[in-house]
Amino acid sequence: MKKMTVLSLIAANAINLLAASVVDSNTTKLDSLSILGDDNTFPVTVVRDATITQTIINEDALKRSMGAGGSNIFKAVELAPSVNVQTDDPYGFTGGTIRVRGFTEREIGFSLDGVPLNDSGNFAVYAHEYTDAENLTSVALTRGSTKSSAPFYSDIGGSIELMTKYPSKDFQVEISENFGSFNMQRGFYRIDSGELSTGTKVFASYSHTKADKWKGEGQAPDFRKHLALGVTQKFGDVIAEIFYDYNDQLNYAYKYNQMNWTKAQDFETYYKDDYSTNPIDGDYFKLNTNPYTNHVIRARLFIPISDTMSIDVKPYMWMGKGGGYYSYGAPSNITYNNSLNYTTRPGVVAKLNVELEETKIEAGMWYEYADLRNFSKSYAGTNGNDILANLNGSFNYWRYIQETATTTMAPFVSVEKKNIANILDVTAGLKYAMVNRDLTSYDTGDVTSDYSDDDVFNNLGAVNPARTYDQSYAMLLPRLQIGLNLDSPWYPYFSYARTFKVPNNSQGGDQDASVITANLDPEVADGFNLAARYVNEDFFLTPGIFYTMFKDKIITTEISQGVSVPQNVGETSSYGFELEAGKRLMKNIMLYASYGYTKATYEKDYEARGTLIDVTGNQLVDTPEHTVSASVGYDKKDFSAILTAKYISSRFGDATNTQKVAGYTLFNVDIKKEITLMDMKFAGYLSVNNIFDTKYIGKINTGDTKANYYAGVPLAASVGLNAKF
Repeated sequence: MKKMTVLSLIAANAINLLAASVVDSNTTKLDSLSILGDDNTFPVTVVRDATITQTIINEDALKRSMGAGGSNIFKAVELAPSVNVQTDDPYGFTGGTIRVRGFTEREIGFSLDGVPLNDSGNFAVYAHEYTDAENLTSVALTRGSTKSSAPFYSDIGGSIELMTKYPSKDFQVEISENFGSFNMQRGFYRIDSGELSTGTKVFASYSHTKADKWKGEGQAPDFRKHLALGVTQKFGDVIAEIFYDYNDQLNYAYKYNQMNWTKAQDFETYYKDDYSTNPIDGDYFKLNTNPYTNHVIRARLFIPISDTMSIDVKPYMWMGKGGGYYSYGAPSNITYNNSLNYTTRPGVVAKLNVELEETKIEAGMWYEYADLRNFSKSYAGTNGNDILANLNGSFNYWRYIQETATTTMAPFVSVEKKNIANILDVTAGLKYAMVNRDLTSYDTGDVTSDYSDDDVFNNLGAVNPARTYDQSYAMLLPRLQIGLNLDSPWYPYFSYARTFKVPNNSQGGDQDASVITANLDPEVADGFNLAARYVNEDFFLTPGIFYTMFKDKIITTEISQGVSVPQNVGETSSYGFELEAGKRLMKNIMLYASYGYTKATYEKDYEARGTLIDVTGNQLVDTPEHTVSASVGYDKKDFSAILTAKYISSRFGDATNTQKVAGYTLFNVDIKKEITLMDMKFAGYLSVNNIFDTKYIGKINTGDTKANYYAGVPLAASVGLNAKF
């Protein structure tokens, strides 16, 4: 009741402020679409009449926001309200975590040109593997309500959608070289064919990256090779497109259990603690790596049927291979395990579009069949170098072999009606999501020999029925968005959406399938947003409030020593206030700021290890109540500079809220100088992250009553040279 009272007061004040502005306004009604933010120093694009709470990072800002690493999509949105991004390394090469309004990346839908990127088994997102910043035209973060047509397994916290930059109409070559702290080297090369006589346009790009870890031995990455291709073709009014991204990468891991809470209290001592260089230690660094290769292929066929009707078909294929290698044990007695997966995910989103005057209708279907094969082997030895040199000879046993087929069918319909009674914009959508999990677990006792990774599923034991299940989930997901197109620069809007997330496939583990997954209910969220957007030629302001009811949240808890299982722990809720603003002070100076207040709490205690964990009313783990971002940019002719700051307030590592991590503020600066010589455009870059080398706790591996903590990334500087001709 207290939460709703606070929410009501915020809403009442916002509505009163908005009403006063409308009454005093003598301006004429703005066009239905007003956009601010194409300036190079302005980090976001603002669409006045959008009826969802969205932050769009424009093309000019992407390279700066993603940094010299140019690959981590989390970093692209870290200045937005209520966002907490943490990476293991300064450039984001090794991934990281993101929380938005308390929701993790596993609870947020990610897509590249409409292809879902979340892992089909556990919904993880590997933010560094999918694309290069230079090949993107926008990244859109939606907090709360998402589109009915969006192909997401898990979007209860919103979505992050990436769009690839189309081949250029003109022939162009782009070359970039970057060098930075910790022996970072990155090269990016792209060629655009221009429009050929056949109407075909093609681009191809390649990047290579390497860097040392900022602490401990090893590289992060040892190598990252990324290839991208794109082809567009028109056949009269028919549009055909195909895009392809390939990424091959090897990282040496940062120590996953770096600091417990006791060590975190002596932060300076353990700040650079990492894996051992001694091959007889169980945490030898060469035994802790993360190789992965993936392919993302997506196409589009757009067929106009009439002036008002068209068909849009987007088939795709995602294939991935890799995982993690890790070790443990006392000196001279090492256990070395892998946890690998092979993924093949064909899918398609097909829809019929009808566009009438002031009305748009979408109706279609998302279908995907995801085949996920997981397996794990264990090796034993006394010396890490010997294990690596003689894997077959040190083979110990198979830990698990599993295959999960996930079939998704989701028909949807959406109707958008503009200017009802010359004032009201309404969008209503409905999706019926049907997900089937068919997990087969194989006995490993019958498999006594080692096999190559590619040959594992040709040498299977019998099916283990106790750890095998076939489970289906289905839910109707409504959506409603309302906007008021007033005779004012203000555009107030309301959005509601129901979203859900099916349980993980829960590969591995020691429990029967009925305990692990079959008895779990899907997570369900009802999200409400009430906000307003003010836009004029040099200023925008977006205040808003949100409230999310989250039912049947699933967390993994330890039920006995060393045995953990997922369970529904009842309800959680989050509510808060967000504000985004931008102002052009002078022709060449642009300010941007955002603020997010998030109160995300557990609504019910839950049980772990036979004990009731008292969490009711506690803040969700790793969720700061306050986030503040600010930037000031200067842009004049061939020179630009931008200074950014990000404040993250205190967080808790444990659900009992006894381990409180201090807040911190980081400052970054980016400078660009352009030169044109003989029709060739050159740009030099200087970037410095964490200018004051602030030491802080970054990523947290959360838990019920305990957690592990990771040192935040240190100061890192990089320089780059870009040429276009």
